[in-house]
Amino acid sequence: MSWGAFKDKHNHHVVVMLPPEDTSFEDTLFETLKFSSESEDSRPPINDDYRVGILTQRTGRPADKRPLTIGRARSNDIILQDIQVSQVHALFEKAADSTWTICDNGSTNGTYRNGGRLTSGVWSPLRTSDTLKIGPGLSAVFFGPADFYQFLRTAEARAAFL
Repeated sequence: MSWGAFKDKHNHHVVVMLPPEDTSFEDTLFETLKFSSESEDSRPPINDDYRVGILTQRTGRPADKRPLTIGRARSNDIILQDIQVSQVHALFEKAADSTWTICDNGSTNGTYRNGGRLTSGVWSPLRTSDTLKIGPGLSAVFFGPADFYQFLRTAEARAAFL
């Protein structure tokens, strides 16, 4: 798929959940919505190793409800079913200048950006390719659309996703 076609269809920032380093987390489930082939807006995981969370509000959530949420509760925009992830673990927000920020939401096990623990309630800017850690066992990479497209074109990603 060309960049133009990709951008027309997938022009969103994403978090790509990485395979767990600790094998005790192998059964961790990740979803943005419950997948249903009948629903246009449902988003299945791409595969069992890498999973993609699209930074958009889930269906049925009020349009003015901001920021986007990630955590264990079923009401989150991105749901991480891991006991060490808080109900509403962290928040994502798109600023007026179209940049993204992340904030720990008082989680028990912390949210990390590029190895540093975020202070609860303090917004931290995100840049493409920033690494995130949600609790002790879940890692992710934040991508803008162009960098996500390039990531998908790498040999490693092609092997994982196809």
